[in-house]
Amino acid sequence: MHTSSGNNQNKPSRGESLPSEGNSPTPSPKKRGRKKGSGEGATLRQEKENSRSDPKYSKAYKQEARLSSYLEQALIGLLLGDVHASRGGRQTNARLVFDQSKIEHSNYIYYLYELFKSFVVTEPKSTNRTADKRTGNVYDSLIFITLAFPCFNKFYDLFYPSPPPRHI
Repeated sequence: MHTSSGNNQNKPSRGESLPSEGNSPTPSPKKRGRKKGSGEGATLRQEKENSRSDPKYSKAYKQEARLSSYLEQALIGLLLGDVHASRGGRQTNARLVFDQSKIEHSNYIYYLYELFKSFVVTEPKSTNRTADKRTGNVYDSLIFITLAFPCFNKFYDLFYPSPPPRHI
């Protein structure tokens, strides 16, 4: 999937994108005239429908996806700190959730996004959280979530072992 060379000279700036290894870019939604009930929610629905045509959703792509040695090592460190994995059940694949403070760590989250881009369909999004009850501060963040891939399962199982059976 992703190969890492120690050289970052070809690394794009935040607004640019790297050419994918055989992946077509996500098509952008077509602009249409406003209809009753359209608006921002309708645009998000269109984006989601159009992103479903991305080859990353295909079963074949997911089965063939592999993490490079570098990404495996990085993922272990990330799971020990800033990233968490989630899984809907034992029969589903794991996905990764990257969530960082918007102000202090935006460059870092975009760097992680570039590393894991071949497992993600959408760019990092800004959250609009409510104020913390204790401090009154608002802690907005940037977040992106990978699709569920079989190659993440071993990391989920490593960090989130199933609980032992309960004897009642």
